[in-house]
Amino acid sequence: MRLNADYIVYDEEEGSYIPVTNKAPFKDIVRNDGTAAYVIENLVDETTASNIVNKMVSEFAGFSRKTAEHDVANVIYRLHEIGALVG
Repeated sequence: MRLNADYIVYDEEEGSYIPVTNKAPFKDIVRNDGTAAYVIENLVDETTASNIVNKMVSEFAGFSRKTAEHDVANVIYRLHEIGALVG
């Protein structure tokens, strides 16, 4: 899966990423916390939820696999709801 081309990843000063709709049917801005921003950043290119979880667990000390799986699944679910993902 990857981010729908109709959504643009935008980097704010604080470093958070926001999928901004361009031609997509969802017409709003989605603000994200650091975890969601990390997931979205990894969805710019084709990947899987499992790959994102593995990266999170290896990059962030103390981040449990169970927490990473829950967080990634939640972000992906919400992105699917607004049509922001392909695949």
